[in-house]
Order: sequence, then C-alpha cells, then structure tokens
Amino acid sequence: MKKIRISRALCITALACCFLGCSLAPSRTPVKVSLAQDGRALQPVIVSAGASANTRELAKELAKYLGLITGGDFLVEEGDGVNGIAVGNYDDFPKLKLEGLFDAQNNMRQDEYLLRTHGKGVYLVGATELGAQHAVWDFLYRIGFRQFFPGKVWEICPDEPNVSVSLDEFQSPDFTYRAIHGSGMELFVLPKTKEAFYQWRDRNRLTSGYRVVASHVYHDIIRVNRAYFDSHPEYLLGTGGEAKLDVSQPEVLRIAADYALAKFEADSNLNVVSMEPSDGGGWKESLGSPSDQVVMLANHVARAIQSRFPGKKIGILGYNFHSAPPTIKVDSNVIVMVSEYAIREGLQFEPILKGWKQMGADVGVTDPVFNIFTYLHDLPGQGKASDLNLLATSFPRHKELGARYWTGSSSPAWAPYGLGYYLISRFLWDVGDAQQMEELLADFYHRSFGAAAPEMREYYERYLLASGKPLLSENLIGLMYRKLKEALSVADSPGAIARIKSYITHVRYLELYFAYKVSEGADRQENFEHLARYAYSLRDCESDMISGFPAVNRLAVYDKRISRWDEKVYGKDVRLLEDKDMLQYLEQGIVNNELIDFTPLSFSTDLVPWKDKASGDITQAAPFTIKVGGNNLLYLYPNAGQGGFTFEVAGGLNYSNYGPVKLKLYAREHAVIEPIAEKEVPADKKSHTVHFDTPYKGLHWLEFGDGSVGGSSITWTGEQRIALPASVDSRIKFSMAQPGDLFFYVPKGTHIVGGFSDSPSGELVSADGKMVLDFKSMKKPGYFSVAAPKGQDGAWWRFTQVRGNKLLLTVPPYLTTSPGQGLVPREVKKTDNP
Repeated sequence: MKKIRISRALCITALACCFLGCSLAPSRTPVKVSLAQDGRALQPVIVSAGASANTRELAKELAKYLGLITGGDFLVEEGDGVNGIAVGNYDDFPKLKLEGLFDAQNNMRQDEYLLRTHGKGVYLVGATELGAQHAVWDFLYRIGFRQFFPGKVWEICPDEPNVSVSLDEFQSPDFTYRAIHGSGMELFVLPKTKEAFYQWRDRNRLTSGYRVVASHVYHDIIRVNRAYFDSHPEYLLGTGGEAKLDVSQPEVLRIAADYALAKFEADSNLNVVSMEPSDGGGWKESLGSPSDQVVMLANHVARAIQSRFPGKKIGILGYNFHSAPPTIKVDSNVIVMVSEYAIREGLQFEPILKGWKQMGADVGVTDPVFNIFTYLHDLPGQGKASDLNLLATSFPRHKELGARYWTGSSSPAWAPYGLGYYLISRFLWDVGDAQQMEELLADFYHRSFGAAAPEMREYYERYLLASGKPLLSENLIGLMYRKLKEALSVADSPGAIARIKSYITHVRYLELYFAYKVSEGADRQENFEHLARYAYSLRDCESDMISGFPAVNRLAVYDKRISRWDEKVYGKDVRLLEDKDMLQYLEQGIVNNELIDFTPLSFSTDLVPWKDKASGDITQAAPFTIKVGGNNLLYLYPNAGQGGFTFEVAGGLNYSNYGPVKLKLYAREHAVIEPIAEKEVPADKKSHTVHFDTPYKGLHWLEFGDGSVGGSSITWTGEQRIALPASVDSRIKFSMAQPGDLFFYVPKGTHIVGGFSDSPSGELVSADGKMVLDFKSMKKPGYFSVAAPKGQDGAWWRFTQVRGNKLLLTVPPYLTTSPGQGLVPREVKKTDNP
C-alpha cells in the first residue's frame, strides 16, 4: 500500500492503493475526509437505532482501534448514517439509498461491502452483518492496523495522530468460500487458541457468508435409516465405514433426498448439504465409474430439493476413487470440490478440475492435507504454506480455471507456516494481490519487526520458507537461534521484541523434536516425553507458533516405538512457559548446536564426461537400481555411437492406483526446453524395458516418477554415463535395492569434503581406498566434513555401502556408479582435466 503523508497526515486514497483488492473501479473521484487531527477524533462512529448487538460491538471495536491508532476518543452514536462513520448493513441506513448495490437475499453475496467517503463522513456498509465486519477490518487495514497472526502480541497499530481517507470501492471476494480449517486449526487447539484463531480469521476476511460442505456422509445416511438398510442389505455395497449406496435403486435416491431436505429444514442458514460418499472402494462396476455413481446420486438430490429450497446446493469432492471427471453431466446445483491430494490413476489436478467444470459442475478446490502436523511435523520449509511462490501462482490459476471456493486443512504452527496463511487470506479475497506479493512481504517484515526487519526477513528466507531448502540438523537449529538473537539485538520496540521471541518457541520445539527423531529405544521415549512436556507448557499461548500439545502427542499414534504422554497424570508438574524460559532456551541453544565448519560452494549443471586416462576404462557393467518416490531427475550423456539410453523401470511398488511412471527425456542441444521423447510404464510392479533414442549429442536429462507416492524403481548399467544430482537445490530422494558404491569427483585444491547425510549408513572413502568417515559414527542426520588428505584432491572419492541420501556441498554434487562414466561440471573439467 502506498502511504502519502501530507503535514504528518495519513492519507489513504483508493486510486493510489496498489494491492488493496479493488473489485470495482471507483465510480467518481473519492472525497477526502479527515478522521483525526493532532490526536483529536473528528468523526463519530454511527450505528442505526435498530442495529443488532453484533453491529454495535463491531462499531465499538472500530472506535477502539481508531483511538489506539490516532490517540483520539472516538464515540459510538446512533444516527441515520448521513454524518460520521456509518457501520452496519445497507438496510440499517435507508437514507443512504444503497440498496441498488446489494442483494442480501443472494447467499453468495453476503460478504460484499462498500467503502465510500463523502463530504460528511464514511460509509462502511455491508450486504449483511458479515459484510459490515469485512468493511470495518478492511478500513482499519488501510490505515495501518494489522493482525498478521492470532493473539494480542500480533495486533499492530501504527501511531498516526493525523488520519484522512479517500475511498470509493465496492468489494466482493474472488472466492465465495474461503477456509483454512481442520486437523489442528479447529480440531486440536485449546479454547483460548481457538478463540484467537477465529478473531484472526474475522480480521483478515477469511470468514465466509457462504459455506461449502463436502464431507463423507454415506455412513450418516445409513445410520439415520438403519432400520431400512437392515431390511434391505442389498442396497448397500460393502459394509462398515466404507459402505456405498446402490444409486440404481429409486428408494435409495429418495432416502438420500429426504436426508438433505431434513438438513435444510433443521438449519435455515445452511447453503450446501454434502452427498460425498464414504472413503475407500467398493463400487458397483456395472453402474459406471465411481465418479458417475457419485454424480447420479448428487444430481438426483440437487434436483429434488429445488422446489422447497431453490438455490440450495449439494456438495461432493473430486477425490480418491472419484477423482476423475464423470461421463455424465453434473447438475448446476452440485458443487464439486476438486482435491489437490489423493488423486488416482496418474491423473493431474488441472485436467481434473477442467473436466469437472466442462461437465457442468460448480467447482472449487480442496486440499485435505494442505499443511497438517501428521505429515509435516511443523518442520521448516515443508508444505505448501511455506512455498510462497507456489501460493502466488496457484490461487490466480484456480480462479482462472473457474474455481470459486477453496479450503485447506492445516495445523496452526504459525512460526513456519503463518506467513503463508496470511498471504492466502489476501489471495482468496483478491487474486490480484498475488501480483503484489513483494509489497505484502515488505509490509509484514517492516510492521512486525521494525528495525529488525532485515534480520527477520533473512530468517524466513533462509530457515523457514521452502525457497531456503532448510535441512533439519544441529547446524540449522544453531543458525536459527543465532539469527533470532541478532534480530533481538537490533529490535526497536517492545512489540517487535515480543514477536521475535515467539519464534524461539518453535526453534526449541525443533531442537527437542530432532533429539526424539534420531534416538532409539528408551532414549526415544524419554526424548518424546521431553517434547510433549514442552508442548504442554505452551498450552496458554494465544498464537500457537507450533501445532500445540494435542498434535505433538499424536506422534505416538503413528510411532509405535513410543507411548503417549498423559497430561492428566503428569501435566500438573509442568508450568507454563515464561519469558525467561525463552531467553534461556536461546542462549543454551546457541551453545548446544554447533555450526558446520565449511562454506557450501556452487557448481554449474553444464555437465561433461570426465574421461581421463586413469579412470577412462573403469566401468560397472552390473545393473544398478535405485528406488524412488515422487518426481526425480537424472543427468545423462551418450557414449560415442550409443545413440540412446536404456533402462529397466517398475512402477506401483508402494501403491498401484497412483498411475503410471512417466519418463521425459530432454537434451541441452534441443532448441526449446521441451521433452524430445516421452514414455510411460504401468504401475504393475513389473520391470519394463524403456529405450530412448536421441539424435542429439551432449548433455541430456531424464525426469521420471509418478508424481506421488506410488513408488518406482529404475535400473541401468554402468556403461551408461549417468549422474544423480546430490545438492540441496536438486537431489533425488532414493534408496538402493542393495547397498552399493557411488563415486564423486573432488576437484584439485579442495581442502574440505563437506556434505549432508540423512542416515547413519555407509562410509566415505578417499581416492586411495582409505575410509575417512564411517557414517554410523554420526548416529543422526546432519552435516559432515572431512579434511582432504594430501594428494587426494583432483581424484574420485566414493560412498560405500550406501542405502540413503548423501548431499555434496563443497565438491560437484553429482554421483555416478563409475568414475570412468562420471560427469563433472564443465568448469571443473576445464581446470582439472583440460
């Protein structure tokens, strides 16, 4: 937001705002209105005589925060809205004649509001109470108030004794339904934290007037009609929690419609009733695809409810077994929330979303594992909420594809993910804000941390966000502690100091989590209990910088080597975290977490063959196999006269329903960055020979994988020149079918061979065949460094008995099965082996 100061006055002009989400262009030149001068309030806050209790409370909040910003005493008075700052529904103020702008009877327009200055005041008027709420918090945002994260410490009010505004905007959200919820945000949190989250949601316009429901309900339909289904078991496909309904039966369709009608009768505020099936399989193949069966039922119910509840809708998911678009048309009153996760049969999200839209569905997007503790454990750099560039591209793209609803399941963890949550709240209201992400980030760092903004920006970009590619280790934890101490040393306000200190709670969590994660036996249980006790000490925090004790204690559900920690038995001995504790953790953490003793180096991806006399005849003809998940990359270089590459590939090693292994071959000599050849291997767990011909010489690279968790393997012989990337920026997460050797080149003049090992397996062997590091001695993931013995630089070293991943940070990060077939960066070859 551009701030224009005139005689120390804060002047907000709609025409000058660069990222405030203008939905409609101003209809006229906005009138400038002064709200405060030299700390004296100039405008009262006005509510109508018939205003609701909620609206009156909202007006008091506005007056309170205007007073905190300006120092003035803003009164709340009754009036007709002609004078002062009018707050309420448009029909609270009939003299303003704003009814033509709004349609409160349209369920999808309840969030809309008007911000307009005029000669005698300001309109903060909504279609509904919720619209008025959005108007008030948007208005306060424009004059500098921020609630970046939940809790009092994150209430940020500027000191502006002189404030004037010029506005004329009608606001409507780009996404009608906007929600971050579940799996932590609302399910795991304590009441105090939940209340703070709801307040954050309200103040960032993430509360929606229209709510989409698409949760599993077949089991509930069966429960409500238990007697009928007991007498007609043939109408159920399968049993238990995965039972499906036989949608070919008219009586089943009637029962489902009656279920929806009863829901709408019971709750007049309900806009959508779910007809989402139970999870899992068990579909009747003769009735068509699972998607067709889901749509058949949803269509019938959507049409059946219209006579009594016109405009009401039915919600389902495009998810799991029914990810694929149907072959039958979808009723326009059926909302399909297309999942970005649990997509079957190798399908891709965008084609799925397009396909449902083309079949007539009203579409939205859901991500049931968007950022939840079960998968991410509050680790930095993990999950979509820490990938800000992904957020800035995905939400505009969702809207472009026709989606107008979005929901993601997340855990709180405001330290690693909160900045992403805040940006999501902006993008969901106005995707145009994604084009202003740099301004939003600068605003966040400056307002939150003041003079410490540069230090905290570096903290985020290097240690918290996905772009920094942080690796959990003592080094990372040590760096995080040190940077927070540096930020505290330059912070220039109590608020900034308090906010910086709150990040210490997350780093301490990482320190305890890392100790638990790498330990075994009795030590593992003991370290888990240390972690659980610590999380329990944070139970009174308003803003959970980590996911909180209930989430942490759930580690025992998935980790069978530990037992849950019972707070009812042991919790009375755990006191609440105090300010002095955080400072103690900071100082101890700096002492206890040593930093690596080397500086990582960068090398190009312009790879060429090594081919020197000493190693040119060394090959490894035996097949070499790695197992991988997701998407991966290999660098290839054809031998003279080879003309192509051959692999043995198997897919579906973990799950057979995530689609085939897709392989794409690229060549540097190719004029454009497009595959020169593409192949697929079915997910049948069988080995398939894949051969790529290529007319190009020089460097190639192969992208392969199923894009998910299906699991695949790829095998090649050592005669082929193939390199595995092994850097922080580009690496394959793999395991070997059998422990084996991988070689890498140590350039001349190298003093330290440094890297990162994710497992205590294998040995590091120098060029003379001597072991210089046994990784079992590390006992936990972390960085390693070894001094290069005299005469051992300018030579090929190797990892022996390798099973997992080793990253290289001071030497070219490319692993190969044979020095003779090795690839090195062109600049290294030019220097060491011209």
